[in-house]
Amino acid sequence: MVYTIQRHTEQYGPYDITQVRAMAQTGQLLATDLVWPQGSNTPTTVAALLQGLQGDATGGLIPYKNGPALTAYYLAVAALIPVFGFFCAIPAFFLGLKGLKKAKLEPHVRGQVHAWIGVVVGGLLTLGYLIGIAFIVIALVRR
Repeated sequence: MVYTIQRHTEQYGPYDITQVRAMAQTGQLLATDLVWPQGSNTPTTVAALLQGLQGDATGGLIPYKNGPALTAYYLAVAALIPVFGFFCAIPAFFLGLKGLKKAKLEPHVRGQVHAWIGVVVGGLLTLGYLIGIAFIVIALVRR
């Protein structure tokens, strides 16, 4: 991943993350300088980028900056509950897709694994619940 740095109206780069980190440590970059990840329409600051790469109190395991991915994960787990799970599986799938898109556009938010769990588990359980409903309907019609 490469980054473009913007200070006021001037742009610098592209730089990879090791160059950004080194420039920040030597004082060449200010914490308030804007950083544009390649392919992203949303900038972040140098401080936020470097803090996001360090992780947090959770060790970077919980992608709290990627709400759709985190929600997709929890909905996928709830989708395992029979009957009730049908109403969680569909949103888990779509929120997982949204979380993947966000993680691709803004790599510092992370959450790809949580999003993939939402997509795969949500998709498979949605398919399974629909097949189960179809069998129930067929059995009731044949009576």
